[in-house]
Amino acid sequence: MLRVTTIKATRGRLAQVAEYYEAQARKAPARDGRGEGPAGYYLDDDEPPGRWWGQGAEAVGLAGEVEPGQLSRMLDARDPVTGGRADRGFGDRSARAFDATFSAPKSVSVLWALCEDPGVRAEVAAAHDAAVTGALGWL
Repeated sequence: MLRVTTIKATRGRLAQVAEYYEAQARKAPARDGRGEGPAGYYLDDDEPPGRWWGQGAEAVGLAGEVEPGQLSRMLDARDPVTGGRADRGFGDRSARAFDATFSAPKSVSVLWALCEDPGVRAEVAAAHDAAVTGALGWL
């Protein structure tokens, strides 16, 4: 299952939106993610960290895992490394980012969880990773 959330915020709410996402990342080591609703994956130690993807990220020198401060600078139209103003800012109705999460179908999750064969589990995980990479490439 693919879930994509468009991150929009007026300048007045921008700090709150960025703080929400960054707070989730800071809490991850201290919380188990259970009972957190749709955002629970941010708090689950077993979930992989966020990572930058696509030509836009590459254009500003972002690759790999999302590091503290990068997201808030990007949402504020600032250089993610230096913090300097970007050449082009956002309007109040601009889509500032997209938050994409991917979940395997329940049958795949059950196979991975109940199978005791580490080879099968590795193949299931690899297939899911390949599906995520393919979906991101299509997006």
